Amino acid sequence: MRRLKLAQKFALIAVVLLIPFGFVTTSYLSVQNHNLDFSTKERYGVTAIRPMVELLGLVGDARGRAARGEGSAASDIQASVARVDAQLAELQTKLAVADGWTALKAKIASATEAATPAEAFDAWTGVSLDATALITDTADVSNLTLDPDLDSYYLMDAFTVKIPTMTDAIGLAGDLAVVDARAHAGDIAIAGATLDAAHAAVVRDVQKAI
Repeated sequence: MRRLKLAQKFALIAVVLLIPFGFVTTSYLSVQNHNLDFSTKERYGVTAIRPMVELLGLVGDARGRAARGEGSAASDIQASVARVDAQLAELQTKLAVADGWTALKAKIASATEAATPAEAFDAWTGVSLDATALITDTADVSNLTLDPDLDSYYLMDAFTVKIPTMTDAIGLAGDLAVVDARAHAGDIAIAGATLDAAHAAVVRDVQKAI
């Protein structure tokens, strides 16, 4: 340092200070870009799940119609399938749920072609379970259920896991009672237990979020 001129000393000090500053700046930008990518993927998940929830409701209606011996509203279900298809087509490179959705569409097609109300009821019951699972899988791959903020995490857990499960259990219990409450007493009890557990979980999630 004694051999350096004054200007050289100032230049050396500036370089020494700029190296950690550059490292800190790069690290900060890396963290912020990661957070942006994480949040962007969450938005994709919300966009994809919205029409799936609508489809789950229509599938529940179809199962109820089958329980009452009525035909399903196939046109409404196909329109809902088309909306999910269109949404996932836009996000196909961003959310890895194509295989699950393809399998679910095949089950929906099979259910709409069921020969008897009993076969239709069984088919729509399976479709409803798979639709619920697809919503949960979509939430997982889109980071919705991985949100590091506790309030967001518990809300997403309620809306993408527990409430769809609760909705399916409510519908299944009611439909089984319509078909034959005595013969399906065990299945109704299982659906009721699932409903109670999901409801309690939703209450806990909301309380923790608040």
